[in-house]
Amino acid sequence: MPRLAGFRTGRTATGRVSVRSSRSLAYTRGVLTVIKSLLKLAIAIAVTVVAFDVVAWYLLPDRYNHLFPGFRATAIGARAGAGDFPRDYYVDHRTRGFDIGPDRQGVHRVEGIRYPIWSNQHGCFDNPFDGSGERIVYLAGDSFSWGFTPFEDKFATLIEAASEARILKCGVTHTGPRHQLEKAREVINRLEKKPQQILLFFVYNDIANDYAHPHSGVIDGWQIDRIRIDEKQSLVAVPEDAIRARMKAMIDAQTLPALTTPGAAKKWLRNYSLSGQVLNQLANRVGLTSVSTSGHVGADQPMQTAGGRITSIYNLDHSAGVGDSKTKFFFQPNQFTEPTREALREWSQFAGELNASLDVVLVPDVANVGNADYYSEVIAFLDELGVNSINLAALLQSAGLADAGMHWRDDPHWSIEGNRRVAAVLCEAGVVPGCDPARLK
Repeated sequence: MPRLAGFRTGRTATGRVSVRSSRSLAYTRGVLTVIKSLLKLAIAIAVTVVAFDVVAWYLLPDRYNHLFPGFRATAIGARAGAGDFPRDYYVDHRTRGFDIGPDRQGVHRVEGIRYPIWSNQHGCFDNPFDGSGERIVYLAGDSFSWGFTPFEDKFATLIEAASEARILKCGVTHTGPRHQLEKAREVINRLEKKPQQILLFFVYNDIANDYAHPHSGVIDGWQIDRIRIDEKQSLVAVPEDAIRARMKAMIDAQTLPALTTPGAAKKWLRNYSLSGQVLNQLANRVGLTSVSTSGHVGADQPMQTAGGRITSIYNLDHSAGVGDSKTKFFFQPNQFTEPTREALREWSQFAGELNASLDVVLVPDVANVGNADYYSEVIAFLDELGVNSINLAALLQSAGLADAGMHWRDDPHWSIEGNRRVAAVLCEAGVVPGCDPARLK
C-alpha cells in the first residue's frame, strides 16, 4: 500500500518509543547500580574507619601518642596541676608548702605513656617499707629521682634488684635540697633502723627551688606554684585568683566542648579519631591545611598580673653576668646560690649524725649530658665539705652512653632507656655496694 505523505505508521512510531524507553530504563538502572555501589563502598569505608578508630583508641601503644597531639587527651581526665599528676597525689604541707601524700594512687603520663603511680606510708613513690634489709639506702632528689618513668624501669628499682640493698625511693618532684632534707629528717626519724647510705641527686635547677622555697602548694587537690619571678628576677607571690583562673583555663583546654559549639567537631575528632589525625597530618604535609594544636595551657606558662608579667622560678638566671652558663654550672657564692650551699652543708651534718655515708650524684642537663666539666664548681664545693660527689656526666661519657637516647623526646627527664643507662653506670661504679651489673635487667 502506498505511504501517505505526512503520516507515520503506528508500528514505526511505537518501535522508536520502545527503544528510547528501553535505553532510558537501562541508563536509570545503571545509575542506580552505581549509586548503590558507591553507598556500599561509603558504608564499608565508614565502618572500617570507625572500627579502626575504636581499636586505635584502646590498643595503640602509648609510646606513639606524641606523634598525634591531642589524641586520647581525655583518657585520664582533665588536670589542673603541674607535671600532669593526678588530683590529690600531693598534699599541702605546713613548712614545705607541699609534698606527696601518704598511701596515694593514680596514673601519671609522660609523652603520652600512661603508667600507675602511688606512694607508700612515708609519701614516697616506692613499695611499703617495713624497716627490713641488711643495707638501707635513702634516695633523695627531685623529679629525676621520683621517676617520670614506670616504677619497674626506674634506675633505683633496677639497682635495688641487682643488689642486696633496700633503697628508699623518696624523690619529690619540683623540689631542691632544702625541701628534700626536711623530708628526709621526717622520714628517717620514723625509722627504727637508719640508713647506712644517703644518695642525694643534685640537679641543675635546684638553685631555683631552694632560692624560692617554699614556692608551691596545693589547691583543690592540685599542685600549684604560689611563688614566681618577675622580669627583675625578684620573687613574687601569685594572687590566688590568678592561680584559680589558670587552673580553670587548664581544665577548659582539656575538656571537650558541646558538639554545637563552633570548632567542637575538630576537637572531638582530634581526641577520638586516629584516622582523622592521620588525614589531617597528610593534609598538612601537602599544604591543604595548617597544623592544628591541642589548645594546651600549661601550669608553668607565663602569667600576666596587675604587677606585670611573672614566670616560672626555673627562669631564674643565677649566673647572670658571670660567664657562659650553657657549658659550666655557676656555683660561686651569691644571693641565689647561698640557700643551696647552706642546704648541702646541712645534708653533710645530717649524714654525720646518722653515721651514714653521703654521696651527691650530679645530674647534668640535656645539653651537657656528656660534659664532665659542667659541675666543676659544685664538685670543688663538695670537696671542701668532705662530701663525695659522683659526676654522672663523666660516667656516661666514659661508658659511651652520653647521647640523645638518655631523655624523652620532648621531655627533659630520663627516658626508660636513660634510667637503664644511669643504673648501669652507677652499678658499675660501685655507688651502691653489692650491685652486680650482670643482674641488671
